[in-house]
Amino acid sequence: MFLLNLLLINLCDFDYLLRTSLLQDYIIRRLQMEDELIANDERYIRQYREETEKMRNQIKELKTSAKIFQGAKCSVCSRPLDLPAVHFLCQHSFHQNCFEGYAESDNECPICAPENRKVLDIIRQQEQAKDLHEQFHCQLERAADGFSVVAEYYGRGVFNKVTVVTDPNLSRGESSREASVDQRERLLNTSHS
Repeated sequence: MFLLNLLLINLCDFDYLLRTSLLQDYIIRRLQMEDELIANDERYIRQYREETEKMRNQIKELKTSAKIFQGAKCSVCSRPLDLPAVHFLCQHSFHQNCFEGYAESDNECPICAPENRKVLDIIRQQEQAKDLHEQFHCQLERAADGFSVVAEYYGRGVFNKVTVVTDPNLSRGESSREASVDQRERLLNTSHS
């Protein structure tokens, strides 16, 4: 994006008519893109608030009422359950033998574990991004030359947009998102050392 802006500025120095035409088109496109991003962010905010409220209600229900386990089939082999059996609050149930052969941990449902790890990874990434943001502003306030701080962070790729994958079925574009997150993690590691 920086190179595109620099190219646009260089072209604008070349010709006044080109300058006004390009600038107008460019600004309109950028504003439209920003409006779309804002609308998407607002949708995600509403969605996350609704999901958070549902989770709070579920937590309250789990704390205040009994949970009845009605799983009749093993979630691994799909055969009818017999004792000993293992039940989880997510309503997955297992034969003891199936669970021991399938589970990585005794403390979590092996079916829900991958999705739970994704959520925990997203939370960790958001905390790291928050720390990086605070670190940047702290260095910027203390620096005699704020431009050099901005240039350093820009050179490390800090200002690249981070996109959070909210649909687990999406596979397109994940590699670039993961690369962006990896880039931020490397920056955090070099900044803290």
